[in-house]
Amino acid sequence: MKQFYFECQPWHLEREGADEALARMAGEIGVDGVQLCVSGSGSAALYPRGPQGPRIDSCDAGLQFQLDPSKYSSVRVRPRIASWMKSRNPLEAVCKLAERHRLKVRVALPRSIDMPERSTYATIINALGDVSPWAHCFAHPDTHELLAALVEDLSTHYPIEVVELEAPRRPIAQAAFYVTWFPVSTLHGGPFNECLAWCFCPACRQQAQAAGVDAGQVQTTIVALVTALLAGKTPAREWNEFVAEDAVLAGYASWQEAARGLLVRQLRERCKKSLSVRPHDSGDAVDTAKPELRKWGDACDRLSFRAVNGVCPDDPEDVRRLGSEIAAARSESPPLPADMKVDLLLPCRPPEVRDGPHLVSLTHEAAQTGCEAIIFQDYATSPDVCLDWVRQAIRYARRESK
Repeated sequence: MKQFYFECQPWHLEREGADEALARMAGEIGVDGVQLCVSGSGSAALYPRGPQGPRIDSCDAGLQFQLDPSKYSSVRVRPRIASWMKSRNPLEAVCKLAERHRLKVRVALPRSIDMPERSTYATIINALGDVSPWAHCFAHPDTHELLAALVEDLSTHYPIEVVELEAPRRPIAQAAFYVTWFPVSTLHGGPFNECLAWCFCPACRQQAQAAGVDAGQVQTTIVALVTALLAGKTPAREWNEFVAEDAVLAGYASWQEAARGLLVRQLRERCKKSLSVRPHDSGDAVDTAKPELRKWGDACDRLSFRAVNGVCPDDPEDVRRLGSEIAAARSESPPLPADMKVDLLLPCRPPEVRDGPHLVSLTHEAAQTGCEAIIFQDYATSPDVCLDWVRQAIRYARRESK
């Protein structure tokens, strides 16, 4: 039987009234559990429910649970705690209420846990020498220690089933920070995004050198490319093609992939519960499902895919095709681990979802893919009518599975 979850933050539940919200999820809507995002970069949104009715409200950045100091004694990168918690531990409170309502609990750590202004020595440094204001380097030992401590802390002290991480990657979106006046056609989808997202911090240089890759030559090549772009030259090919044709660039890219896999494997060893990885929504999920399964299949216990391609409104056919790709990846040689589980994430409100029948169709197709769980996103910002769509979708999927 498929498991159904709603994704939200402890802050969302506390703002709305956690006991009432969880009771509604368990009873009226009929989900099996909640996935709590326990880190956040700070956001403002229109929330349809709360003691004072609909309001635009905001939450500051930081972790939404209290840390166990013993887990962080050797961690140099100090995580930021959301100030609204004060001395309280909302995650602990929500877990107790979830148990009362017989709801399972999963937690997710979005990449926004990175707070580089507190530890600039561990942040991404691009080929031009710019220090990232957003993200830590995934290859840096101090980043490893921070993430490992968070994973161990959560999986040790809370009655949860899964800890989910976003897949470590090069933060491509950061490139816009460095040169904002570049033509959109070049900045988005061209080589500029990717080449300025490669990291050349001391840790990356040292590890790449140990792997036999000349990081200095790679950096020189990227600087030359950026210089040519700034001179108005049109890129002759896409960045991926550029990398494939250059042995040194290809070697650095291969080393980065290996470093990401090593990080996830190390985190899996420290996690006391099931460790899940959520690949980034960097394109059509149908096109990326098989390579992502191959990339992470032996490094973690499960993967979470966003089961749509980002086109609004979403097409049930895309979910069906995604299921076919997942099944094909399982049957190919070498086989994926037999116990590898796949979860699918679905939106539940406009513009991705038109109406109730549309969400029923999306959910039905998702339930046919062989996934373990379906996670509905955006509980806190979804109007009541959308929550009713979720109720209809869950009931139909369960009825059809009997």
